[in-house]
Amino acid sequence: MKIIFIITAIVLCGMILVGFMFGIPTNISGFAASLTEIMTGGYKQQGITTLSLSQLQSEPRDFQLIRYINCSFQSNHSPLKSPIMINEVAWMGAETGATHEWIELRNISGDAVNVSGWQLINKNERIHVVFPQQSIFDKKYAVLARGAVNDALKLNTYLTFTGAIRNSDEGLRLFDNNCRLIDEVMANPNWPAGDNRTKQTMERTSNFGWVNSLSAGGTPASENARK
Repeated sequence: MKIIFIITAIVLCGMILVGFMFGIPTNISGFAASLTEIMTGGYKQQGITTLSLSQLQSEPRDFQLIRYINCSFQSNHSPLKSPIMINEVAWMGAETGATHEWIELRNISGDAVNVSGWQLINKNERIHVVFPQQSIFDKKYAVLARGAVNDALKLNTYLTFTGAIRNSDEGLRLFDNNCRLIDEVMANPNWPAGDNRTKQTMERTSNFGWVNSLSAGGTPASENARK
């Protein structure tokens, strides 16, 4: 217990010292991520901006940590109306490999949205992606990919995840930092679209339904081919 207390005190003191040294206003009451996550911004980016330590030094600004709750997949609520939605899913993988799975999120608002502490979770919770502190969704699309898919498909993904998207009896849910359900798509037992044989992905339409992509591999980080 003493060791945990000492480590926590060191981390918090370190944050205060960094804020003092670089003139960064730091709110520690909402502390919810590791110091490494907060200060390095060491994530591959596509559609979401994560501030780095050098940016904070050269561009002093408010730096408020976002408190978040660790969510579970179970939810009895309907999705909220939100500018962020699940837009395309390669649950079947790709022609390059069945494990080359990815999920595309879309920002339909045209405005920057702070998604710090948001979470993407699958039905068995083997996939549990937590967006790091100071994650600002400031472009149209962001791709999250399984494992080394980024290198195999040249997707330039924002975050990678472990675990597999199952081909049936599955689900994906997106929660905000307070575990309010933002969006979901379910396979009961089958996915509403996508083709495991042809590797056509599952794309969202303008009326929020789902269809097969026009070609194998879909359109990651780009506008869906079907309207």
